[in-house]
Amino acid sequence: MRHLGLMRSLLWRDVPGTVNIYNHEDFVRTNQDLRYEVDNGDSLRINGQLYVIEVTNKRKITHNRVPISVLYEGESLNGLTVRAGRAPTEVNCHELRQVLLAEMVARAIKSIVRFQMRLYNKQYKCTSYQFYRSLVCEYLNAVTGGSPTADELFQHTIVEAVRERFGDRAILPHEKLSILSTLSSVLSYLITRITALLGVTLCISCESELHERPMGFIFTFGDILDVTPVVKHNIATVHYADAMLLSLDAAVLEKDEYVDQVLRDEPMLFYTLSERKGARDAENKGLLEREFDGKIKNGCELEYPGPIMSDRFVKAISFKPNAKSFIDVKYHRDIVPLTIRDHFSIELLSMYWR
Repeated sequence: MRHLGLMRSLLWRDVPGTVNIYNHEDFVRTNQDLRYEVDNGDSLRINGQLYVIEVTNKRKITHNRVPISVLYEGESLNGLTVRAGRAPTEVNCHELRQVLLAEMVARAIKSIVRFQMRLYNKQYKCTSYQFYRSLVCEYLNAVTGGSPTADELFQHTIVEAVRERFGDRAILPHEKLSILSTLSSVLSYLITRITALLGVTLCISCESELHERPMGFIFTFGDILDVTPVVKHNIATVHYADAMLLSLDAAVLEKDEYVDQVLRDEPMLFYTLSERKGARDAENKGLLEREFDGKIKNGCELEYPGPIMSDRFVKAISFKPNAKSFIDVKYHRDIVPLTIRDHFSIELLSMYWR
């Protein structure tokens, strides 16, 4: 995501304050600290001429000097305005910087709203459309300047979120104090992007009035027809959650359906033989419980693929006929017929792998 902030920093822009440039000096004198406004490799347009900033170990940008790559041989000049950038042309740079700023602000607001919704969900163990609507109205009113705390919210929350997400140069220090006025010319685009990213549908009357007078517009709950929070790739949250639940349910059914069916028959002994690698103890899941865990004897082979193809952690055990493998378990009269006429049943799920 930082490429948006980098692109914006490369476009031509006005540098705050004025500079002085003196004959036979390889640096520009500034009346303001530009260490966070310009960077090594930036071009400076001063009095119609281009100068490239060149920083070395001994020549760095300080609070009152900016080193340049050439030695200035012209007449000494004071109080000059400066533009900085790296783009091949200055055409439409101002408009592009505003659009990129609006896009970064919209994405930052989306991440803030989603973070606050996660905190709400963590605290109350549920979600709330009412709380979501209140967050949407709060940040939309902050963007339009309709909220009395709009400037404070921008300075302390939104600007810092943009810098954290898109880099420190996404919003320059001198832009921070006037960011609301900077966004005024692209306010309609910004509102459209925020509502699209947050899954908000505004009523027709609200949209028409908003585009006529966006500055200072105040949003209310009645202006929001519907909210369908979205996650990555613009999938609606409800649809995404339904798909995830369906997938989890299918995985559980696929894994436990056979086991559940067997347990409903209430067997005395039930060995799944899917214990961890190297374990020769067969855990009994039947009515006689763990007291009748079995012990696998003789030459069996462990770690065979299990009955569920999609679950690589379910294992099986292979018993070889010639090895006379068996499971040894304690005696109990309910699992050993006393005479040949007593009923006794054994079920075995066997699979053959080629």
